[in-house]
Amino acid sequence: MSGKDERVWLITVIEVVAREFQAKLLLACMAAEAGYGAILGRPQGASWMKYLPRGIFLDKAINNKRPERFRAYRRLGNEITAWDEEGLMFYSPDVYHERVSVEALEQVRYFFCWGEMQADAVLAKAPDAAEKVVVTGNPRFDLLRPEFRGLFAVKAEQLRQTHGLYLLVNTNFGTANHFYKTPAEMLDSLKRVGEVNTEASESSYRDQGEYESTMFRHFLAMLPILSRAFPEHRIIVRPHPAENQQTWREATAGLPNVRIIHEGPVAPWMMAAKAVIHNNCTTGVEAFLLERPVFAYCPISSKQFDYILPNALSHQASDAEGLCEALHAHLSGRGNGQLAPDRPEIARKYIQSIDGPLATEQILAALQQIDVQPQPFERSAWQKVDRLVTEAWPTTRQFLARTVKGGVGAAYTRQKFPSLTLAEVEAAVAELHQVSGRFAELQVRQVDKHLFQIYQN
Repeated sequence: MSGKDERVWLITVIEVVAREFQAKLLLACMAAEAGYGAILGRPQGASWMKYLPRGIFLDKAINNKRPERFRAYRRLGNEITAWDEEGLMFYSPDVYHERVSVEALEQVRYFFCWGEMQADAVLAKAPDAAEKVVVTGNPRFDLLRPEFRGLFAVKAEQLRQTHGLYLLVNTNFGTANHFYKTPAEMLDSLKRVGEVNTEASESSYRDQGEYESTMFRHFLAMLPILSRAFPEHRIIVRPHPAENQQTWREATAGLPNVRIIHEGPVAPWMMAAKAVIHNNCTTGVEAFLLERPVFAYCPISSKQFDYILPNALSHQASDAEGLCEALHAHLSGRGNGQLAPDRPEIARKYIQSIDGPLATEQILAALQQIDVQPQPFERSAWQKVDRLVTEAWPTTRQFLARTVKGGVGAAYTRQKFPSLTLAEVEAAVAELHQVSGRFAELQVRQVDKHLFQIYQN
């Protein structure tokens, strides 16, 4: 792209490729089609923002880590917007308030909510932010609508050919089975950044950790029963991106039809599965939106720690035998007679844009209300030298993370963000074009190892 080619830039970062890439790419493509330039990916180095053109930055959270970061980005000349990537479900508004920084909200132009439930929770803590809180839905769920499901059809058929008949077990035990932190270490981390900052919140976190650990043990005990009950099926366990997959492999080593696999987006895996099993997991909502048979395994329950939404959208089983019985009934064509008839109404309380205008369209309409001056994308000679100097030597903290901890932090990052190549981004844009008939004129340019421009000439 020529340095003289000026446009308004939308900048967004991907943390977990499997979870976020395709949805944020859809937003980037729609923005580029509207005349913006989009920059997305995973930047390298701490000072990456100063090498990018000024524009609209879209962040993934508004927690207590954000205020100083937002102020720094604004000093560079950027406007700030955000959504909460993990804000769809929460135990109660009071608990969700720990994820909301009023100071961070003061720095943003718009905060995009999954639905009315989240918006109400945010405004209960920050009533003065009413003009900033916009209920739009999230692009992740746009991709599950009928008009975009074709994105996953080829991969789903490949999975059927590779794995045959299978049941998909999605897990959500990022505290009880974290990649490398104990629950106590995770609590210390949250206290350091202020997300747990009262005796009550610390006590609640400990109780939640105990509850999740108990549920985790129930899932480990359920898998041998499921394996024996469905010997003609493969049982595929897909751990949460934050989990230690080796724990699952060791626990299921003696089960011949169980596999531990976390590859690519979850949607094609759910489309190809004969049934989806979860507890308290966003994938229960995604399976419902994909119109797939979905089962919540609920051997214990808690009014304090159970999410209402995913379990309410699923057939619920309170023990492993009941789960197997319900699965047999489904697979034999007898159906799920115990499903709540008001599931669509329950879903609409939490999710905007199940139908009607796409969440992506509503977000873009809000972005177009922000007055930002067009900028070229170029680096001056001093910026290139400054980057070499500042990024060539790691800080003491980075050095310790890479050496003293044996690289475990880097391995955790690779699990969430294994790679992203120019060919993969170009192929994903081509798939969006094939499904939607749009985006044929878009260009992709790599500007850093995992950072890309999307724009229209």
